[in-house]
Amino acid sequence: MKGKFLIGHEVTSRAVQCGNDYSCLSGAGECLCEVLDALGSEVIFVRPLNPCCTYMSRFGYSSICHCPARKEIYRRYHR
Repeated sequence: MKGKFLIGHEVTSRAVQCGNDYSCLSGAGECLCEVLDALGSEVIFVRPLNPCCTYMSRFGYSSICHCPARKEIYRRYHR
């Protein structure tokens, strides 16, 4: 899926710790970790592109994304 991801300001305002200037929203695949599995739309397991992301945490051998913007992309676009 190419093209820009559109999410509301209320979501990006909760992702203030983003160190990548919301590059995931460009749709170019920059800093858009691959979702491997999900529990609903609140817990997403990812293959991290940037292991230093402030919104990523390790859970055993898995990585969980806590970024509000990434979760919204997953909810809206299933990406």
